[in-house]
This record gives sequence, structure tokens and C-alpha cells, in this order.
Amino acid sequence: MVAGQFKKCGRIFLGLILLLAVCQSSGDIAPEIFRKPIVKGEPNFDSHKQESQVFDNTVTAGAKEKANALLSMPQNAGASVQIEAQIYKLISTGGKLSVSDALKQIEDGTATLIGTPSAATRMNTWFKQETVHEIPFPEHYILPQISESISDQVLPGGRDTEWEVSDGVGALPGFPDVIGSRTVGGKFKVRPREVAGEKIVIDCELEQSILKGFVRKGNPIIAEKSRSAGGRKKRITLLENEMVDPVFESGEETVVFSFEGDSPALQSKVLFASSRATLVGDESSSGNVYQRNLQPFFVRLKASKIEKIKAPKQRAVRKGDTQIYLTSRFVEISGEMGQPNPVLSKLKTSGILSDSQFQLLIRELNQKKGVDLLSAPSVMIRDSQEGEIRVSREFIYPTKYDPSRSAPAAEFTEKSGSFPVTPAVPTEFAVKDVGVSLQVLAKIASEKGMIDLKLRTDVTEFAGYLNYGEPIRAFSANAWGKKIPVVLTENKVLAPVFQGRLQETSVRIPDGYHVCVGGFVHEDIQELEDKVPILGDLPAIGRLARKKVELRTQRRLYVFVRAQLMDPSGAATGEED
Repeated sequence: MVAGQFKKCGRIFLGLILLLAVCQSSGDIAPEIFRKPIVKGEPNFDSHKQESQVFDNTVTAGAKEKANALLSMPQNAGASVQIEAQIYKLISTGGKLSVSDALKQIEDGTATLIGTPSAATRMNTWFKQETVHEIPFPEHYILPQISESISDQVLPGGRDTEWEVSDGVGALPGFPDVIGSRTVGGKFKVRPREVAGEKIVIDCELEQSILKGFVRKGNPIIAEKSRSAGGRKKRITLLENEMVDPVFESGEETVVFSFEGDSPALQSKVLFASSRATLVGDESSSGNVYQRNLQPFFVRLKASKIEKIKAPKQRAVRKGDTQIYLTSRFVEISGEMGQPNPVLSKLKTSGILSDSQFQLLIRELNQKKGVDLLSAPSVMIRDSQEGEIRVSREFIYPTKYDPSRSAPAAEFTEKSGSFPVTPAVPTEFAVKDVGVSLQVLAKIASEKGMIDLKLRTDVTEFAGYLNYGEPIRAFSANAWGKKIPVVLTENKVLAPVFQGRLQETSVRIPDGYHVCVGGFVHEDIQELEDKVPILGDLPAIGRLARKKVELRTQRRLYVFVRAQLMDPSGAATGEED
């Protein structure tokens, strides 16, 4: 019986060895893909900046031509449509999803809400919203350096493993001396069209791109050293050789929503954004490894015509003297996932509000929990001129590093101290505005008392760092004479990741009215530790009295913009009805 158990254990052991051999051999064919974690770190902010600016104080003929081109009125463009959408990222199931399947995922809480675009837009013009991340990645590496004294002990490398021999001591990792960047994320576009004067047709386009991960360009660099006088050899990993190439994937999809009459009906579609997926990366090594796994999106769309609003009567002002006064208000709403949106519920079917309606809405929102009313500067511009309102902070980050260095071997022999090494040091820096930017191109419409606006809202946030450095290690003998690796320096090479959320729309509003745009969604994840007092602090049994709780909250940002016609003295030209 004992012999039978030994045979069974032997078969299991042999099976494990064969499985390991298969995995090892397949690794030579298929490159390893992995994701680098985003390190939060402490951002380096300069002073808070709140400003408004006009791009050009004079309006040239070229500026007017530009404004006329951007705000030209296509057929039926006088009519405006209120667009409201909910965009969810679904869990990929490997096959086609139906609307009912998507709704089930939303009810189960497994779908992620990534945007609630809301804006008034003119007929036959595109309304755009995108949420993207700017991903930095190494475009070129300086090869690892191995000291001449141990270079003859380095084993022949595997796939694409290269290094250079140096006069220093020990081993220095490869250094990313050129950092590039690419934006990935989702881009959502809709364009309302009117068919036969009764039906609204919405053209919807969705583009998606993702960072699938990284492919290691070389195998670890391993040295073989004598362990004892008997000549036994021991292998030591000098460098992990974490030189990597990013792999991106992109896809797009188009669908048409059709609404009968003026009914603000809610329609739903599943957009896969993967039927024409393309792969960008190391094609020579990744073509037979990666599968298309772009997650499908679920779009719920609501569209309704905005009834034409009568413009206020205008005082007589000399032609060419009328200016446009722009004011804005940012509203940020914080709450748990799936919480009703107080802004959309109050706006009902129109995002164009008179000043009295806007003041009433603000007073109601001010009384709600989790609603922050942020002030913003105002700006006065001339007809067909572009202006910007910005509330931001200057973020300072490194763009270039000096590579890590080791002292020459001759200096090291004169000393008996620690391994003489200098980590990568940042030498050049850049500044990026992080916050909210609102760009407005305004033009007095041919229709008296009306103003054409092209609005671009841009929200930029710092998301964290990607570390492309590799720790520098030395090997020291412990009390028993065993060689153990010791990290001399983390040797971090940090590259920042920025999240950008952008929205563009064109709309015509009456003098003195407000228009609401936005619906940007940002998800915050916080890990909280809940523990029983006293028991939770005990060394061993305390783990049973502690648990980690993940709190997910969402922040939604809406922007209200008011445009008012002014005469040279600063008085409003519109008359109250």
C-alpha cells in the first residue's frame, strides 16, 4: 500500500515537471504580457490659478471667417436638440450581448458608468465627449551595463537580451532615455438630424482604445558564480531586465438611433467598438498572443427638440459696438454609484435656461448634500472672438532623467564601503495645467437677440505615475555566508498619467440665457479598514477582527455658461419683457 502511494506521488511529481516544461517552452514563443501598476505618489503642484483670458484682443477678418466657418448654420440648424446619454462599460462575455443582458449587468452593479453626457446641440452638428488617459511609455532604452569583472560569469542571454560591458562595479539596469505618450480611452459622438420634419435620427459613433499591457523585451540577466571550493555553481539574477514595449488596441463602431416625433423617448443600444479592432504594438511577437478583448459599451440615449425660445427685445446700439459678456458656473456632484442626478432631474428636457430659471436651480442645488457650487471667472469678448475661462493649478513633473551610474571599479577597490551607485536623477521638468478649462467661440447670430456659441470644456486631472525604473541591487553575505540580494536604491523613473475629459457642442441661445453642458464622471475608490476596538489591534487574532471595505463614489461635473450682449459702456442691450 505504501509502495502504491509512492508511485502515485511519483506520477504527480512527474506531471508537474512536464507542465513546467510546457510552460517554459511556450514562454519562448509567446511574450509575457503584464500591467504596470499606477503609483499614486504625491503630485507637485504650484499655486492655484484662476483666470479668464481672451486669445486675441482684436478681431481680424481671418478671425471672423474662422468663426463663420465654425458656427455656420446648416439647414435646419436653427432648431436645437437636448441630448442626454448614459454610457456604461460592460463585462465582456466573449459573445454578442443583447440589451436585456446589458440591463441585467447594470442592475447587478457589475457595469461601470463612465459618462453621462448632457448638452443642447444644434441640428446637423456633432456633439462630442471623450474620456481619455495620456499614457507615457518608453520609446528607447540605453542597454543594461555589466561590470567587466563579472561579465565573463554572465550566462548567454535568452530572447533579445543584450547588455554592455562597463568599467564600473556590479550591474546597472536598462534606462528609458526617450519617453513618448499616447492617449487611450473612449470617444463618443452624436449628431441629431431631422427626417421629414417628424422624426429625429441620431448618428452615434464610438471609438475605443486601450492599453492591453506591456511586453518584456529581454530575459533576466543571470550570472553563475562558484559557491564553494568544491566548484559548485550558483545562479544569481543580476537584473530583472524590465525593458518593456506597450501594446495598444483600438476599435470603432457606428449605430443610428431613431426617435419618432417630438417624444423624448429613451432608447438603448449595445456598442461593441470591437468589430473592426486593430492591434498596435510589437507585431512580430504579439500577433499570435493577444485576443481582442475590448469591452463593449452600453448606451442609453434620450433626445428631444427644444422649443424655440423668444429672444428679448434689443436696444438700438451702433453696429460693431456690441460685445458679448460670458459668465460661467461649475457644479460638482458627489455621491454613491447609481445615485440619481439632481441636475438632470431639474433640467427636465431642456438645458437652455433663463436667468430666473438658473437662479432657482442653483438655490435648489445649494440645499442638497454632495453638491459643490464652484465659482469661475467671467470674460468680455467681441463678436466672433474666442475666449477662455480656466480654473487650474500648475502641475510640475520630470520629463528627462540622467541615467543611474556606478563608480569605476578602481575607486571601489580603494574603499570597503557600500556599493557606490547613483540612481536616476530628474534633470528637466515641464508644467501642465490641471483643472477645468472652458473655451468659448461666440458670434452674434443673424437672428436678432440670439447668440451662437461653440463650447469646449476640458477637464484635466493627475491620475498617478508609471514607474519605468528598475531597482539596483547588490549581493551581500549574511551571518551564515549565504549571498542575499540587497536593494541599494529603488532607482525610480516616474512618468505621470493624466486623465482628460473633453466635451464640444454648438448651440444658439437667446441673449442673457444660460446653457448647461457637462456630465463628466470621475470614479473615486477608497479602501477603508473596519476593525473591532482593541481586538483588531492584536498581532495574530486581530486579523479576524479586521476587514477592508471598498468605498466607490462618483463625481459629476456640469458647466453653466451665460452669454449676454453688452454695449461699450457695459450695459445690457436686452430689455426685460
